[in-house]
Amino acid sequence: MKKLLTVATVLAVSTVHADTIYVDGQAPAGGDGSSWNAAYRFLQDALAAAVGTVVEIRVAQGTYVPDRSATSPGGTGDRSATFNLLGGVPILGGFAGLGAVDPDMRDIVGFMTVLSGDLAGDDGPPGSFMNYVENSRNVVTGDDADPSTVLDGLTVTGGNADGPNHQDDRDLWHLARGGGIWNATGSPTIRDCRIEYNVALTRGGGMYNLTNTVPVVTRCTFRGNVVLESQDGHGGGLRNFESNATVTDCLFVDNSAGLGGGIEISSGSVVVTGCVFTGNSSNIGGGMSISFDAMATVSGCTFAGNTASRGGGMSILIDVTATVANCTFIGNTGSIFGGGMFNDRDSSTVINCILSGNSANFGGGLYFNASSTTVIGCTVSGNTANTGGGMWNSGSTLTVANCILWDDTPDEITGDSDGVTTVLYSDVQSGASGMGNIDADPLFVGGPSGTWTEPGVFDPAADMTTFTDTNAAFAPGGLVGGSLIPFSGFLTERPIVANTAMTISVSTDVAFLGVPGFGYQVNNYQLTAASPCIDAGDNTAVPEGIDTDLDGNPRFLDVPETADTGNGTLPIVDMGAYESLGGGCLAVTSQQIVCHADGTTFTVNIEGLNACTGGTTQVTFTASGGSVGEQLCFTALVDDGGFCCSTEICVTIPDCTSVGLPGDLDGDGIVGMVDFLTLLGAWGACSDCGTCPADFDGDCAVGIGDLLIMLAGWT
Repeated sequence: MKKLLTVATVLAVSTVHADTIYVDGQAPAGGDGSSWNAAYRFLQDALAAAVGTVVEIRVAQGTYVPDRSATSPGGTGDRSATFNLLGGVPILGGFAGLGAVDPDMRDIVGFMTVLSGDLAGDDGPPGSFMNYVENSRNVVTGDDADPSTVLDGLTVTGGNADGPNHQDDRDLWHLARGGGIWNATGSPTIRDCRIEYNVALTRGGGMYNLTNTVPVVTRCTFRGNVVLESQDGHGGGLRNFESNATVTDCLFVDNSAGLGGGIEISSGSVVVTGCVFTGNSSNIGGGMSISFDAMATVSGCTFAGNTASRGGGMSILIDVTATVANCTFIGNTGSIFGGGMFNDRDSSTVINCILSGNSANFGGGLYFNASSTTVIGCTVSGNTANTGGGMWNSGSTLTVANCILWDDTPDEITGDSDGVTTVLYSDVQSGASGMGNIDADPLFVGGPSGTWTEPGVFDPAADMTTFTDTNAAFAPGGLVGGSLIPFSGFLTERPIVANTAMTISVSTDVAFLGVPGFGYQVNNYQLTAASPCIDAGDNTAVPEGIDTDLDGNPRFLDVPETADTGNGTLPIVDMGAYESLGGGCLAVTSQQIVCHADGTTFTVNIEGLNACTGGTTQVTFTASGGSVGEQLCFTALVDDGGFCCSTEICVTIPDCTSVGLPGDLDGDGIVGMVDFLTLLGAWGACSDCGTCPADFDGDCAVGIGDLLIMLAGWT
């Protein structure tokens, strides 16, 4: 099952470099940074010493503010003070520092290093934003950074870019943007950092990336950052404007803005992979907003418990080209349009996604307005709206293929008269016109149900609620990747991030739903072996390069025990976000039929995943005769280090009478030297039995038998 992201603790003993500068707030005054015993007390002094040199700065646990240095140890109170990143200089936090047995021991959680904008040292509790008025406007600045500039293992907090807003003067934009990190011209690498409880007036509470920058942000947590303008403010956690950022394996939680509570992407080209968005809020795009000529690829992300008036999980707006693949949208709320997603005047593709437990007034799962959108291989189930429980189409050109829309309230797909919706090879409850569509219970795997025996408990550090049923006997970890409705009959649904034998943990604070004596339901949208959605999709609808399903299994698997009702050559894709492995012996990943030169004999090469070990198994047999077009069935004995199982596989007898001249590899009508050299170049085992044209005898290898066939046809 698919797992939600967990930001890891870095625990290591680091290798010392001769050109390392050390910083420790507990060091004696007067140090030159050459060792922990002679460390600088202030990070600003280390940055000044690093100018013009190639060094690494190591910062011990503690809190560092940007207005302090050896010459101003008590601080200047200058709100423009900032930690300016230097080109080629990594800054690493999380070291034990002085007083430790090994000061180079590194643990970014246990030895937290904090860069704080709290110049007066009087901020209120985290998230209260009390006494921020004198805080630094931009705690960190990346204008001089290049890709070798690294900020690693630090917490950036307390920035307050509260304005004024000089909209027409970019040189002054930083006054109202990028409270935590302001990056106008640099391309830093930010990894394993926490960017928390920063404020901006207009854009980028946590971080702001401006035109032509190429920042790389990896394994970072953006928590509780705020943009004050509730309607027009953009990017509570992170704002990218005309920036080509890459954001990977990050957590965005409890950030807020007017547009894009977690992330807002405007123009530029951005790639977001493996991130989790939970508890974020905005007017448009609670978790993420992509807008205004942007190009974006969002893959492997989870959107859970985010809220907005339009696009609780995500919004895609105005001249955007976006691909959203292998993502999960669970329990998001759009008070007006699009609980899971809101698409407006865009051209987007949504592939292999789950949308479940989302709610809105129009379009519980997805809402489309004047868009050109294609939805492929998605499962849309359990969403709620006043109309368009699964999808609502307003004036859009919408294509839905290989999808499952089931158990949405009050309906699956609807919209106004201006919208054009085409549905193909999909399972739609109550039916939908179009080729290959069915109306049949998809027979999801589902999950256990029961009654809570203890109150729910929320852990704010992990942003996780744990529920307990002492009567349960769950397989530990076996529910991860599914989702939980903590209170049966209540709309809230959350992804399961962990479970023990008697507990289930989900993202965000929903502890109030853990009421002893009240029922719960676990959902799992994978397909049972009897599902009518298996091998029922359309291979031609799957875009090139989409090779896996939401769970990382091959997107094309054929289950021999299930009749193929879809479109294409074997293996045929399933409907929905998950490809079924079937309940039998072998799930077929590829099939090749090779005709022999005699015009009647053919060889079948099959490759698949066996049910015993999950390993790859190849099955090859040769046959002749029979009527063209009839089914030929045989029993395959699957061996994976020993007998595994057996299964019946059926193929259609091919017409081999039209086989071309044996050995004519270049198709010029003669067998000659060019063909001979091509065969020699392919000599040996075939890497893919299905694409090995010199393998004339169908044994998945190019050898002496194939050479003899070629020589027999030499012209």
